[in-house]
Amino acid sequence: MQEKVTKIKEAVKVGLAFALVYGIALKINWLSPSWAGWSVAAIVATSGGESLQKGLLRIWGTLLACVIGIAIISIGAQNRWLFMMLTAGWLFFSSYNMLANKERSYFWFCAAYVTLVITAAGPSPAGGFYIAVFRTMETIMGIIVYTLIAVFLWPRTNIGAIKEATGVLLDTQTKLFKEVYQVFCGKNQSDHLKELGQLQVTQSVQFNKSITSEGSENFKVQELKPMLDQYDRLNISMLKSFDRLFGGMEDLSKMDLLENRSDIDNYFKEINIRFTGMSNLLSNPQASIAMEDVKLKVDSITQSDISHFDRAALAIIITELNILEKISREMADVAMNIAETNTGSQKTAFKEAKSQKKPGFQLPVFDIEYFKGSFFVAFVIIIGFVIWFYVDPPGHASWYILGGVFALIFAGVQQVRIVKLVVPFIVAMFLISLVYVFILPNLTMFYQLGIVLFACMFVIQYFLSGPAIVVYTIT
Repeated sequence: MQEKVTKIKEAVKVGLAFALVYGIALKINWLSPSWAGWSVAAIVATSGGESLQKGLLRIWGTLLACVIGIAIISIGAQNRWLFMMLTAGWLFFSSYNMLANKERSYFWFCAAYVTLVITAAGPSPAGGFYIAVFRTMETIMGIIVYTLIAVFLWPRTNIGAIKEATGVLLDTQTKLFKEVYQVFCGKNQSDHLKELGQLQVTQSVQFNKSITSEGSENFKVQELKPMLDQYDRLNISMLKSFDRLFGGMEDLSKMDLLENRSDIDNYFKEINIRFTGMSNLLSNPQASIAMEDVKLKVDSITQSDISHFDRAALAIIITELNILEKISREMADVAMNIAETNTGSQKTAFKEAKSQKKPGFQLPVFDIEYFKGSFFVAFVIIIGFVIWFYVDPPGHASWYILGGVFALIFAGVQQVRIVKLVVPFIVAMFLISLVYVFILPNLTMFYQLGIVLFACMFVIQYFLSGPAIVVYTIT
């Protein structure tokens, strides 16, 4: 039920933004209201990004695209192949950055997409600047309208998903430490440890996704994000330490060598207190965690009847336990800082776990998959350009723009077979033709057009999913 309500809300926001940008552009008599609608459609097709920060990235990308687009038109106005190669080269560059730089992905998408829209004015100096400016203005207007609606009308936040992912992960880690203790005491087998370890890895990935997914740029999440990122880094360090610990345990032939050691008992008791305390902080931010020093000593291994191999394995185990103790202490500190931020008390200052040195100059490392995606975009741009200039079928520049936008969208998901888009595209064109032929000619007032636009976008957003929603939204 909650999922349906969320889908309805998102569909309403998209439909409202789409209808509003058309109305605004018509009211102030801008050159082509469809350009503003295009910006909303492209944003929705690539992301439901609803934060002001994402909106600003799109605006900056649009401004950069305006400069690049005008430069391409100016340089290649007298040579269509130079025009095409400049456009394809810029799309290749921006596509690679879009794929490689996840934090600035929206910026580079807009820089690529809006360049297509602007250069669709054609390699003609007459009116090129005029069209580029209007397209930039309408694209920015579409971005602003959609962003404001998405931010202030039913804003989404994934703070609940973050709490849920954290709680599940803490529960698994608590069980994992208890299992390790049972194995050390000779009361359990280590087979179950592997299952819990794999579960911890899966849940850690889910936690990482929760702090970077849709809604993570909500103001509250952004306020906590530096601490959440640090907690994620500590959690990854814990995963690596657990992996080394399991390796040492597999090398140990006698798993009861640590039985009846009071320091081991105190160690796991303290670790359990820390993880239980972190779990309690999720429901009660006013809670606190009292931590004690439980560092183990390697030289306390005094058994004389064990082999040198087992002695070395025990030394590795105790070293990793001390590393895990340090990580868990830092995780508890971060958890308390997060809780204090939530309550507004801020009793302790937030500190980074490790001060990272800025790396010196390094040669860039290129990713072959990103190169493939970028070449795919450039190739589609060239094909669309050839169709536009040498065939000029109905739709004209739309073949150039549509092909480029679809290529940008699917460059990062190369596993999707483009053939699967053919049927949705044909169906979309048929349905849109029906609307164009039988409904639009009967409209006389904008409110009628607004209702049609809203209804179309609402239906697409609510009833479709996957590649189909991209095809129908852009079409």
